[in-house]
Amino acid sequence: MQERYGVRMAASRPVTITIVAVATAVALAWLGWAAWSQATPDVRAAVHSFDVVSSHEVEVVVDVHRENEGSVRCDLSAQADDHSVVGEDELVVPAGDERDLQVTATLRTSRQATIATVDNCR
Repeated sequence: MQERYGVRMAASRPVTITIVAVATAVALAWLGWAAWSQATPDVRAAVHSFDVVSSHEVEVVVDVHRENEGSVRCDLSAQADDHSVVGEDELVVPAGDERDLQVTATLRTSRQATIATVDNCR
């Protein structure tokens, strides 16, 4: 068999194990970094309250927390009682020193809304 397949190098197994261990460590480090960066966003927002002003308008008060002084953009939406989206808009908070603030926005709707949500802040 040795004549046909050759002699296996004695050091190849430890080298292979070392390469696999290093690649695994790098992959786990990247996974940890990705999980941490997604779990701690620079911007957080939540609906503080909303008021259905009319069958075509909702006033939304949003609590915004930002880690830096840059501007913030959040997607607002309103849904009807059948869970269909009846209004969408983008909330823009200009850059400033305040880290925690409340912003009021008026959202136009195609029919009466029963809930307002804030999504995808960046």
